[in-house]
Amino acid sequence: MSLSFADLSRPALARILESDARAQAALRAVYGRPFGPLPEAVPGVARARWTALRARHPMPEARVVACRRASDGTKKLLVDLGDVQVETVVIPGPNRSTVCVSSQAGCTRSCRFCATARLPFARNLSAGEIVAQYLLARERAPADRPPRNVVFMGMGEPLDNLEQVLGAVEVLCTDPGPALAPRHVTVSTSGVLPHLETFLRRSRANLALSVNATTPEQRRALMPHDRSWPLEALLAVCRAHLGSRLLFVEYVLLRGVNDSAADARRLANALEGLRCRVNLIPYNPASAAPYERPTAAEVRAFKEVLVAAG
Repeated sequence: MSLSFADLSRPALARILESDARAQAALRAVYGRPFGPLPEAVPGVARARWTALRARHPMPEARVVACRRASDGTKKLLVDLGDVQVETVVIPGPNRSTVCVSSQAGCTRSCRFCATARLPFARNLSAGEIVAQYLLARERAPADRPPRNVVFMGMGEPLDNLEQVLGAVEVLCTDPGPALAPRHVTVSTSGVLPHLETFLRRSRANLALSVNATTPEQRRALMPHDRSWPLEALLAVCRAHLGSRLLFVEYVLLRGVNDSAADARRLANALEGLRCRVNLIPYNPASAAPYERPTAAEVRAFKEVLVAAG
């Protein structure tokens, strides 16, 4: 399958155009404009050379077919990629926006509390299709709060599509181009042990680990792949290969399941010695899932015990 322009890193583009200066000119021309077909000409690149590239490496097929806006300004975009549709989210912040992208259509994991897990898995997305989501979202972010953060927390397990995710991160951090700082890109994983070390070695992006439980029995009930890749093994890889990076820990709070004071203390013990930030996420009820959202008081109580435990 031919690569789209959005799949191409700056070094790859320089090889095709036989010049890094031409590659930079092309990146400025393409990423400095709204998402759409490649321009017919690029200053600094011979027309014949650009025409050949344009025919071989068009932009990926992607368009927004629906947009739902929440009261806080968050926009959920349904992005059509031709044969599949995925969700992309624009989350405005005080000074900049965050874009949440999908890495798969459907998901290869079976986390019991996740709505995506109940959808059939269709396919992995290409790096270009991931980049296209960011470009489409960029156009829909508030003008005074441009999207400077990207999180791989949409549909799919990013580490089950590792090569394309690594490629997308490289393109998103390309300058000239989207030019995001690696520290502003976060890849979230439920914990795919065979690929975790590879990601940490090859990418400068942040890692977010979805933990969600504090005992093996509890985690295996919520996240069945823990039987193959237990939390303690995942945290051991993080300790060995994170370096100076901060580990982001995601913990979905399920009322009466994993939100006790004992859970909070066990979580603190499991993370001891790691430089990390814990994001407590009250469960968002989904149809057919037998879980409840904890009250605000219960969330505060869990946080207080966690902070007190260190």
